[in-house]
Amino acid sequence: MPPVKPSFPFIPPLLERHAGDAAFYWQQRDQSAYSQLIDWQALWHFDRLLNAHLDGIRVAGDAGWQLALQALERWGGAGELFVCATLALEQGREAWQQPVFAAVQRNPARLLRGLVSAALWLPIGSRREFIEQWSRPDAAELMQTAAWRILACCGEAADGQALRARFDKALRHPDPCMRAAACRASPCLRLTGQVPACLHDEAGEVMIEAAIALQRAGSTQGRAKLQATVIGVAGYIGKLDSHDRQRAQHRLGRWLRHLALSLPPASPDVENLLAQLPPRLRLSFILHHGDTAWLPLVREQMYNPECARLAGRVWSILTGVDLETHGLALPIPPRDAGREFPTDNLDPGLPMPNERAVAGFSLSLPEGQRILLGRFLDSLDRQDLYALLRNAPQDVRWMAARHLEQRENFLFNTRAPAREQAETLERAFR
Repeated sequence: MPPVKPSFPFIPPLLERHAGDAAFYWQQRDQSAYSQLIDWQALWHFDRLLNAHLDGIRVAGDAGWQLALQALERWGGAGELFVCATLALEQGREAWQQPVFAAVQRNPARLLRGLVSAALWLPIGSRREFIEQWSRPDAAELMQTAAWRILACCGEAADGQALRARFDKALRHPDPCMRAAACRASPCLRLTGQVPACLHDEAGEVMIEAAIALQRAGSTQGRAKLQATVIGVAGYIGKLDSHDRQRAQHRLGRWLRHLALSLPPASPDVENLLAQLPPRLRLSFILHHGDTAWLPLVREQMYNPECARLAGRVWSILTGVDLETHGLALPIPPRDAGREFPTDNLDPGLPMPNERAVAGFSLSLPEGQRILLGRFLDSLDRQDLYALLRNAPQDVRWMAARHLEQRENFLFNTRAPAREQAETLERAFR
């Protein structure tokens, strides 16, 4: 493909700003995947801003690419990788793709998610082409791993006997990263029946992805190993340095969400698990588990300066009672009032619950039942879950998507581009 030349003079500082802002908005979007405040409309807003900055780089042609690549070489983050990979993949230029792939190869733990996200940003047809191309057995191991990671996020590309045949080879590949990625993609391929053997894999990452894949398919196989892993990681995560701790927290949060969905109400394992989790993880588990029996524990954490705001929100999402509407939130103190808790910085934007008022609020929810927004989960029908996918914050949307998957085998990615989510919902619920 010939060089892309801009049709007008470009301003390097402006292009640098476009590259930096595109990486920034991707990072904000990526970190908001399970946000308590970001809903679908906000996701649309992020996407518009991100696309606008990408367009600012695109129209500058080769000059825009060079400045984006310089940002990647300077900062080396997944956001900068996403920007470069998006430009390189959509242009189909090997000279642009080579430095992108080389960067991911040098630091896959940090940058692979940027490459996967870039492929998911492309139109479905282009995405399918990359999945088909990169999943070939003669492709580089890193690209095969990327293909299965992409496939795990987009079930619409899972047709075809070729992918199913390659899946078996990927599941037995010497590289544990590829085996783990194949396990992660198995629900989209409807091939979780081949995954149980991976529960005994010597690589922990493979075992945990197999356990999650089986949980998504409604199986209890692997639950004990998933639970043991969550407890183990929660026990040492505080001893890690900041970079490793951030990555471990991201992975632990995902494992915990799936474990919470897999354990039934009144399970004897829950009490033992909660006793071994730190308070904030305990609240996250209770939110996703949804058992009304643990609401008193949530109220207790409203007195905890580390997670009071988070506890208030968990109580509100489970019961369906808005703290501010019902006068259950404390007024926002002046900045110079000297009343500042860790939860203020950890959970910005959430109301501070009035612990005494919440304790005195009358509720009629029998224990031992899963609830969400004050309703028994089993009473939420297809349209109710659809409404949550349209209107709820990202963390609740994720739960709605998982319950639809359990009930109808309907795969929905709440991290996909907003336009694609809209099209998927329109096709499925019209």
